[in-house]
Amino acid sequence: MEPNAAQPGWHPDPTGRFEFRYHNGERWTADVSLHGQRYIDPAGGGNAPVGFAAAPGVWPAVAATDPATRKGFAISSFVVGLGALATAWIPFVFVLGALAAVAAIVFGIVALRRIAHQQGSGRGYAITGLLLAVAALGAAVVGFNLSRHLWSEITDFVDPGPNATRVIACEAGGGQVELSGEITNDDTVAHDYIVNVSYQHDDSVIDTDSIKVNDVAAGETAPFDSFAFTRETSVTCHVDSVTGPAPFVPQS
Repeated sequence: MEPNAAQPGWHPDPTGRFEFRYHNGERWTADVSLHGQRYIDPAGGGNAPVGFAAAPGVWPAVAATDPATRKGFAISSFVVGLGALATAWIPFVFVLGALAAVAAIVFGIVALRRIAHQQGSGRGYAITGLLLAVAALGAAVVGFNLSRHLWSEITDFVDPGPNATRVIACEAGGGQVELSGEITNDDTVAHDYIVNVSYQHDDSVIDTDSIKVNDVAAGETAPFDSFAFTRETSVTCHVDSVTGPAPFVPQS
């Protein structure tokens, strides 16, 4: 029922969109109130005079009361939070996951502020998005530690530190060739090595081998041995390269 025309004022909002709506004695206006805060709701004030405006300083209510906008932020929080959790633990990609988690938190907070105490309108999406974002930040810590460990493994493999190698013996006969050599650690810390050697006949490589030499202390020299099967009796042995241990491969 319309309020008495002789009694303009604030009355319970007949649309149910807000707590109160102002009636000017002739029609419902777009001037509304929710939790003590005044808003403008043109969508709900169909009979409001043309050019109607709230008092100075009143925050526009269009975005705050648009269900699609509220739910859009909530769903964005959920989707971005889920993507953040899926990527934050991956080495080197964790940065993108962490940034996505922060974005999901922002979307979730904006959605909850606009939803306020109303039920529905994506509130569950917003809360779930916030929880996923928090979990993604934890996963980003795991991703950071994995990145550090992987980077350390790659660095050790590519740069085994200063060293010197020497072939002591290379003897062919009886259908095989045997190589004996040694490697000296010229660094100030202990290292594990992989010594890559090749066997050549008339400048052609007939076989290769990779030899693990573990735990060589600083300034110490360690021996290594290898052999290959060949019918050739004139064979030369070469140390082609030295690397650190292969990343994520257990050293025996």
